[in-house]
Amino acid sequence: MRLPESLPGSVFLLAFDPRRQRLTGQSYLCYTLRAAALTDLLLRNLIVNEAGKVRGTGRMRAGDPLLDALLARIAADEPRSWEAWVRRRTRPRTRVEVREQLATGGWITVEPRRFLGIFPTVKITVVDPGPVEQLRQRLVLALDGGPVDERERAILALANAAGMGTVVSWRQRRAHRHRLAELTALAGPAVPALRKVIRQAQAAAAAAGG
Repeated sequence: MRLPESLPGSVFLLAFDPRRQRLTGQSYLCYTLRAAALTDLLLRNLIVNEAGKVRGTGRMRAGDPLLDALLARIAADEPRSWEAWVRRRTRPRTRVEVREQLATGGWITVEPRRFLGIFPTVKITVVDPGPVEQLRQRLVLALDGGPVDERERAILALANAAGMGTVVSWRQRRAHRHRLAELTALAGPAVPALRKVIRQAQAAAAAAGG
């Protein structure tokens, strides 16, 4: 089975921990998926960065339902910053939309469960882990200076910004910080926007907890 063509789909699959058999980093996964969608639209030349704001190019078809819906919202709305679009209407809508798209496409199965017999949740299973693991290995090689295409470069930058340990461990972040900085600089404005939004969310959570 081939991986999804969309960046959000690939990022979602990479967020699944094969050892623990569960989705990781769910606190900020919605932001990461939205940043991935924005980056995907940028790579497809459907949006541009204009004075720090997201603007459409006039083309309205990405060929992916989730990306097309986001593109339509961008076209219908006033110009907003990348941070605003990473944050805007993401929780939990974006995660659920990507999950449903992957389930419909046959990449995952979603089984309703109840945590402690009370709280509704779902069990996610990756149908064919092989292609996901192959992508993970290509990303590891890219950190060591191996070949990397623009989409894999974007995934590494997004995973690093989001602290996705299933893609880039903390040891790898330390060992390859210069390489990651190089890849991030080429990945587009949604990546620093993601980092900023997550830091703001973390600061707000810490203030509320304190």
